[in-house]
Amino acid sequence: DSSGNVGIGTAAAGRDADLALEVAGTFGVDEYIYHNGDHDTYMRFGGDEWEVVAGATSEIKVDGGNILLPNLPTADPAVAGALYSDGATSAGVPKALMISGG
Repeated sequence: DSSGNVGIGTAAAGRDADLALEVAGTFGVDEYIYHNGDHDTYMRFGGDEWEVVAGATSEIKVDGGNILLPNLPTADPAVAGALYSDGATSAGVPKALMISGG
């Protein structure tokens, strides 16, 4: 459109694109979606897995029915509602999750 935005399928939905790229419908990605200007922060898709990496650290990984949170703090964080572990692990995965009271 005149603002430089690209809409895919948005005309069929009866509207213009509100963002730089807007998709009304389904789209596919082979492997990575990167955060612009921050190449160590991305989402990665693989065979039956999905991973969220921030600052080159894996924060969430979903793999074959397992949800892993590999970078949880082991002490009660000051933020209310934040997840943390008791430090006990099995094969590197936290055995217990707690929710901080803040």
